Amino acid sequence: MASYMKNAIISLKPGDISSIVETPVGYQFFKLLSTKEGGIVIQEPYDTVKDEIREILFQEAMQSEFREWIKGIKERAYIRKL
Repeated sequence: MASYMKNAIISLKPGDISSIVETPVGYQFFKLLSTKEGGIVIQEPYDTVKDEIREILFQEAMQSEFREWIKGIKERAYIRKL
């Protein structure tokens, strides 16, 4: 297993999806299906998980944008403590 792959999945639990990882062949993400060593890993077709992946990535992007928006509001706000 490549080191970038191992680093991406080391902290995952079965069913979790990794963050996007830059690899020598482009950008990839991984979904951990099983942790049983020596077991057979069944891959799910992309078409069956693409909506789930899209939703997760959308939620992560929305949370990031929300945090940045709130940070900007706080930086521009005039707050006077009494």
